[in-house]
Amino acid sequence: MDGMIRTRLSLPTPPPGVVSRASTLGAQPETLLTVLSAPAGYGKTTLTAQWAAALHNGGGAFCWLTADIAMNAPNVFVRHLAEAASLEEAHSCEALMSALERRGPFSVFIDDLHLLSAPVRAQIMRLVGLSAPELRFIIGTRSAEGLT
Repeated sequence: MDGMIRTRLSLPTPPPGVVSRASTLGAQPETLLTVLSAPAGYGKTTLTAQWAAALHNGGGAFCWLTADIAMNAPNVFVRHLAEAASLEEAHSCEALMSALERRGPFSVFIDDLHLLSAPVRAQIMRLVGLSAPELRFIIGTRSAEGLT
């Protein structure tokens, strides 16, 4: 895994006393791109983590990646996303999308997108543009800048 922090690739544990929204979040999103944008402390991570857990409990496939400033080079980001999806052989956008498409319905959760550079955000939008209809991207961020 050469320097990747395992917690960045794992679903966060909800805080004690959190209100469960599992009954409303179990299905794969219907839209290709879902962006949850709000200031710090508004529950983006909690909500998306509950969504991913409900999707998993319903038999859905997903990967989770918590963004970090160390991922600000596009090739580093692709490597981290490939690791999160257990696709070590994917080292480019095209290879990553091809490998994800072979999985069938699949959701990619990316948290803390605001920590990533403009080139990496552009690369994420490129991934979304290359996506097959059965792939979904769910993004949590403090700013949706660069996601157009």
